[in-house]
Amino acid sequence: MKYLIIGIIVIAVLILFLRLSGRNSSRETSLELKPYAGPKPLLRQFGDFTPADFEAHPVWVNCHVIDYDEPWYE
Repeated sequence: MKYLIIGIIVIAVLILFLRLSGRNSSRETSLELKPYAGPKPLLRQFGDFTPADFEAHPVWVNCHVIDYDEPWYE
């Protein structure tokens, strides 16, 4: 009985590993094939923010960290 439970756990872990590894490879491939089709995002220098900027858009991202590979990044 103990070996049956161990076998089921090993098989479940292998299936989970195979599903997750397949999901990551297909996600990377689909991201590489899709060109950026949206408008250029609103860009601001850190020192140029005004209270109105935060009222209109409460969340801002530092593009120097996450957007090096975007086609609009210069």
